Amino acid sequence: ELQEERTADEEMEVEEKPDVSEIRVERRQRWDEDVWKRSFSEWMREVKRKRFPYVAQIGDQVVYFRLGYEEYLKDIEKAKLYTIDPKMHPNESVGMEEFAVVEDVQYILMPYRLIQLKLARTDAEGKRTGFTWTVKYHDLDCNPDFIILRAFYEAGLAMNLEVGDEIDAAIEDFWWKGIVESTVRCALSGDWQSVEVRWETGEKEELSLWDVRKGSAAIATHQPVSEEEVISMGSVPYCEGDWPDEDDGETRRRLKIALTALAQCDTVKEFATAVPVEWFSDYPMMVAYSTDIETICERIDNQYYRRLRSLLHDVRHLALAAEAYNGWSAVIVRNAKVLVEAIVRIANDPSMSNDDFVPSFQSCFDLPESEYKRRPEP
Repeated sequence: ELQEERTADEEMEVEEKPDVSEIRVERRQRWDEDVWKRSFSEWMREVKRKRFPYVAQIGDQVVYFRLGYEEYLKDIEKAKLYTIDPKMHPNESVGMEEFAVVEDVQYILMPYRLIQLKLARTDAEGKRTGFTWTVKYHDLDCNPDFIILRAFYEAGLAMNLEVGDEIDAAIEDFWWKGIVESTVRCALSGDWQSVEVRWETGEKEELSLWDVRKGSAAIATHQPVSEEEVISMGSVPYCEGDWPDEDDGETRRRLKIALTALAQCDTVKEFATAVPVEWFSDYPMMVAYSTDIETICERIDNQYYRRLRSLLHDVRHLALAAEAYNGWSAVIVRNAKVLVEAIVRIANDPSMSNDDFVPSFQSCFDLPESEYKRRPEP
């Protein structure tokens, strides 16, 4: 009887610890052709720094893998998720692996809820070469990122992993430990940037260098990935020009105070929290990307924004979403544009005191519309 009990316990343990392939299969969901019309994707509403999936921000230095993007397009066609425009396929001028900077981030609704990036090619030093191209996509389950932050790419190469090295990898909220069996050509770039890993379970899997880190004795297989570890893995050092010189978080602090104060104004209260789609069911069908003051403030607290331009880009979408849903002539749209103008002015004027935030916002109502209607990027 004791032997039977032990056997039953062992079986339960096996059931509680599925292998890597089972976990990956669990993510595959049946396509619901209309789900994107009723809600906004989780990756669009993310408020914390994460390594994967990559969520683009203006000014990001990235690495683009052409084969990975072509694989994404094939998966879309296979799933019949939406019709691929021939222009979405990269032309011959785009290499297999490109260093680039994100020049613009837009969101579109047709033929699907997609993010549209304008990428500018850069050299090894990060300087623009003059060539640009456009990429449209969304976060697709079980499809590896074909755009990653260059900081993660370079950190992966710097590990200099060799056969026999122990590695850790965070997969679906759990840590997995393995040993490097061999170095292989990366499926995304065709270069030597991948390793074949043998997990403690005996399975083997090919992973990119930026998917793993050197093994740590403090990590055990099936150990949950902590919140702090998720944030740490998604963090990159700030670069010169990302924030005002010697800022040390002061700009973020001021903008959160300003947004919190303005959210109390009668003309701003509609933007204080997320639009309840259960009440406005047509909202997701008319607005490609939605944000709100509460979400922006939470992102500020979590140091989600990698630079000031990214934060102001989100602020501008308060007005873009209002106009998309209500029409350009609605009063709420004018209020949103005044809010955007006020926040941009506060960000650009560090001498403005906290007590001046609301009066500065109110004074923007006296400006001609041309002052804030389509304020250009800084």
